[in-house]
Parts: sequence; structure tokens; C-alpha cells
Amino acid sequence: MIREEKAHKVRSAILKLLKNMGALSANEIRVIVSLERIVARLSNDLKLDKHLIYKGGFVLLKTLGSSRFTRDLDALGLNLEKEQIESLVPAALAVDLDDGFWFGDVRVESLDEQGEYGAIRFTCAYQIGDPPTKKEAIKKLSRIHFDVGFGDAIPLDLKHSAMPSLLSLDSNTSWRVYPPEFIFSEKLQTLVSRESGNSRAKDVHDMGLLFEQCGLKKLLKAISETFARRQTAIPASFKAFAENLDTRMLQSSWKSVKLSHENKPFSESWDLVKAHLAKIDTALARLR
Repeated sequence: MIREEKAHKVRSAILKLLKNMGALSANEIRVIVSLERIVARLSNDLKLDKHLIYKGGFVLLKTLGSSRFTRDLDALGLNLEKEQIESLVPAALAVDLDDGFWFGDVRVESLDEQGEYGAIRFTCAYQIGDPPTKKEAIKKLSRIHFDVGFGDAIPLDLKHSAMPSLLSLDSNTSWRVYPPEFIFSEKLQTLVSRESGNSRAKDVHDMGLLFEQCGLKKLLKAISETFARRQTAIPASFKAFAENLDTRMLQSSWKSVKLSHENKPFSESWDLVKAHLAKIDTALARLR
């Protein structure tokens, strides 16, 4: 089937989804579906499928039903050189999977400030249907971010699982995703290391959601490994750290956190995180 014919069916399906997902706009549904199709293309490449572990807000959206909307895709690259990933990702995105989507005009940016080992950011234009023929028009298309980080310690025996999809375009897309304990521990390390200069309010929401999905023993191990790997000292008390933190920057950024079916104030989410941190403190105290 040619791309434009398939695209017509995709657009019709998005309109049907819009009626059942009133909290999201048509454009937001379009973004989510496009991120799904990026994962499908990356998973279609045997080498990338073997070496990428997905994490971040999109994983929470797909696996835990998070209400936080995200426009980005994040992954960890294991045992691949940056130069390899820089060439493999654009090639994978260029493959036509007969799903009505086009991805192109891929730009690559080095994010050296992201952790000890840095990261790579890919931004690509995307279109449901055939892309414009003129370069100037392509540059005006909406774009999606895909960040690949390096160097974090996670379990190496993670299994592939089916990626839930809003559209039944195929049933073969699978991925490997971060365990919730490691997603939580990375967000906690970011909170501690950035202190009052932290504007990642989305992490406050995510940590509130993630904690109940974590096994406490596994979480303590993930925290220990993540903080050690990122050379960050574990505070004497996580809860005391949070209570003494100047949260004005986090509060200011809270309005940018897009929640589809809830409207929590920052204070409620922050209190929930502090309650979770108190439980972590109690568990750590038993080990000392």
C-alpha cells in the first residue's frame, strides 16, 4: 500500500481515538503515535534492538498508564560506540514500514553535559503521509526528540516485551525498558545532584507514580548503584534533603507538566514524593 493511502487510514483512526481520549488533543495523539512508530523503526534494526533500553516519560506512558504527556523518547545505549549510533539511527528512521509515516531530516547533537558519559540527541521531522518535496517545507514540519544516553548501570538480563500501541498497525513491535526501580533512582539522583537549580518538575510527578511499582529491596539496590555510578553522595536522609530544598524553580516549572486526566497541584505531588522518601530512609536505616 502506498504511503498516502495508509496515511488516510491513520488519520481516520486518530480522529476516532480523539473521541475516546478527550483529555488529549488530536496533535498530542499524533505525537504519541509517531513516537510509537519511531520505536517500531528502531526495533526493526537488529543492532539497535539489541543495544537500546528505553526509559523516561514515554515508557511510563506506555507501561504504567502515566497521565503525563511527553513529546520525547529516551533510551540507554549499551555496548555501542556513539559513532555507530549516530549512523544507525538515521538509517533506521528512513525505513518505510508501510505504516503511513515518514521520518527524515535527522539532526544530531551531542549533549556532553548529560552525565559522565554524555548523550546524543536526534531530532527528526515527521509526517503522516508523504513529505513535502521542497527542503524549505520539510524544515517547517513538526519535530520529535530522541535522546540516547550512555554509561548507566542497569540489569543486563532485561527481556523484550510487546510495546502497547494506540493503533493496530502491527503486532510485532517489542522493546526492552528500564525497570521502574532504575527509572526512580535516576530521577532521585537528578533531584539530589541539581539541588535548588532543578527545573525538572516532571520528575516529581513521575516519582510519585513510580514508587508503588518498585520492589523496595530492588529500589535500594538501584539507588546505591545509580548514585555510585554517577558519583553522587547519598544524603543522610532523603526526606530531610527534600524538606530543606528550595523548590521555587520546581514549582515554577510545574505548569509545564501536561497531565491528561488529573490536575494535581505541585504541593500534593511533592508531599507524596516526600512520603516515599521517608519510606526509603526507614529501609536504609535498617541496613546500617
